[in-house]
Amino acid sequence: RVPIACAGCTWNPNGIMDTQAMCLEEDKRYFGIETGHHKFKISFSGCPIDCPRSREADVGFQGIIEPGLVADMCNSCGLCVTICEDNALTLVDGLPVRDISKCIYCGDCIKVCPVDAMITSRKGWLVRVGGKHGRHPLYAYEVAQFASDEQCLTLIEKTVAWYQSNGEGKERIGATIGRLGLAKYINDVARPLSLEVIEKTE
Repeated sequence: RVPIACAGCTWNPNGIMDTQAMCLEEDKRYFGIETGHHKFKISFSGCPIDCPRSREADVGFQGIIEPGLVADMCNSCGLCVTICEDNALTLVDGLPVRDISKCIYCGDCIKVCPVDAMITSRKGWLVRVGGKHGRHPLYAYEVAQFASDEQCLTLIEKTVAWYQSNGEGKERIGATIGRLGLAKYINDVARPLSLEVIEKTE
């Protein structure tokens, strides 16, 4: 299927990654290749708002940004704490402390900081695989984070090859992963690409 993407960082102030460039490059490299079993949808979302529904794509990519703190520059204003809709920041001894379990890597705390004490530590793509919508929707598995553009493009190629080899009948890749186990996909595809795998139990 034709890949889809939001406006990304080109027009959207929330955009973290260049979704338009990635969508065009993916289309140039891979559009029209035979997946062998069923439809195969790819989505690029510039931020955690996820308008293109990367959570419901066979392979989906979402831009994420990790904040860092220059403690000496912080004036303890608390704006970063106030702006965080996920309550991932609290002031401790006058400095914002991030709860990693709550942070969705949106970067709002960076944008609101009046003294540039909150900075971009790193940014990249959150990688999702195995989602679909329709009559029986399925949220994709989050398999890796802070992937580079080139890692994502290579992952698409390797994922299609894995799907061709492991899929059965007309099942979507999410069903293939559900049947064989997420660990097999990660070990066969994600780890060999040196991705920062998201470790979790199935």
